[in-house]
Amino acid sequence: MCIRDRNAETDESWTASAWPLRLLQIHTCTMYLVAGLNRLDDPAWIDGQTIWFAMTRTEYSRWVFDWQAMKPLFEVGNYATWLLEPVAPVLLWVKGIGPWIAYALIAMHVGLEVLTNVGWWNFMMIATLPAFIPRSHLRAVTRLLPGGPKAAD
Repeated sequence: MCIRDRNAETDESWTASAWPLRLLQIHTCTMYLVAGLNRLDDPAWIDGQTIWFAMTRTEYSRWVFDWQAMKPLFEVGNYATWLLEPVAPVLLWVKGIGPWIAYALIAMHVGLEVLTNVGWWNFMMIATLPAFIPRSHLRAVTRLLPGGPKAAD
């Protein structure tokens, strides 16, 4: 088979074992389950203060800034995280809303990476979440990137 013929094939004609993808998905869900369940009864998360505490501590905050005006926004982010992470292991598998949960989690991790200094955790989770996004969505995103495939391909 020449390269031209191989490029003419559609993605649907390619087959591969699904277990590596499923293993990555199960691992991702397990990470959110452990993190989310651990936070459900934590008083700082329940009071909406955890992200605020992280942003005002120099060991976690990436920026030295007076965050007082942003405190209500951090409380919203705190409760969004507190609700999203424990339900993610179930909702990521729901066909209609799973991709949107993955997008919300990616946005959460991008925000955390911009604001906090917690190592490779956010990058690792951002890298695993596309396993829950349909190929058609991923293709649309790659078309927007410089050097990505064109719509006619």
